[in-house]
Parts: sequence; structure tokens; C-alpha cells
Amino acid sequence: KIFNYIIGVDNSTIDINSEVSLQNKRDVCGCAICFRADCLREIGFFDESFFMYAEEQDICLRAIKYQWKVVKIYNQDLKIYRAVDPISADQLIWYYNTRNIFCAYRKNLPFFKRNIFIFIQVLIYSKQIIKSFLKNEKVIVSKIIKGVLDGLFGKHCINNDKVLG
Repeated sequence: KIFNYIIGVDNSTIDINSEVSLQNKRDVCGCAICFRADCLREIGFFDESFFMYAEEQDICLRAIKYQWKVVKIYNQDLKIYRAVDPISADQLIWYYNTRNIFCAYRKNLPFFKRNIFIFIQVLIYSKQIIKSFLKNEKVIVSKIIKGVLDGLFGKHCINNDKVLG
């Protein structure tokens, strides 16, 4: 809610009928994302430098920056399932997701808002580092720290206003 308030996204919900509603969001899940062609022509396509994780946050932040609405469609009949091997995927997930969230903020937000987001994310990841350290998950701790540092210092982050595909 704090992030949405800072960016200026209200969490209002519009009920279409008893089964479907729309809610304004800061970002939506990339597994079922749709764009208007006009929107993509204006903001550009997915940024390939993200590789995986948080690319939908980047493109949604760009859409908001260009005054497009980002909405999530809630449908009671729609279910999304995913199967991931958590042991082998954890290291990649923690590094790329952590780094790319910082990259998305660096790329799309003005200085003041970006630094508020970064401060809050550092607090969130500090908590996760402590939890993982206490569970003796040293590899995950190192991946989170590397992701935070790479994201903070912009390693592998592209800062273009518009990424054309």
C-alpha cells in the first residue's frame, strides 16, 4: 500500500459482475499479462536485460510512468498453477528477483521515490537474510546479498527511458 501511494496508484476495485472484478495495481503477474498495442508502442517492449524475474514490474512501472492504467482481473473460475523445483531454483530466484526489483525501481522512478522504495526493499531483504541465515541457508544468503548489491549499484541494469524490442 505504501508503494502504491507513493507512485499514485489507488487500489480501487470495479465489480464487473458477481464473478469478475478489476483492481488498479502497481504490477501484475507476467504469466497472464496483456497490453494494448498503443501502450507497447509508447512504452516499449520487455527489457531483455532483466533475463528473468521482475520484468513485469519494470514494464508495469513504465506503463504507469506514461499514464497507462495497470489492472488485475479477478475471476473466480481462473486458476494458475506452477511447478518449480524449489531446491534447484532458489539460488536463481533469489538473485535475479532481488537484483531486478532494484533495477526496475532505479530505471523507472524519480530520485526521491526511488530511494524510498530502495530503503524499504533493503529492510525487507535484510529480514529475509536474517531468516535464511538462521536456517543455515548460506548459499541463499549470499545470493540475496549479491542481488541487493548488484541492484543497488546498477550492475546489469539498463537505465533507458524506453526499451525498444
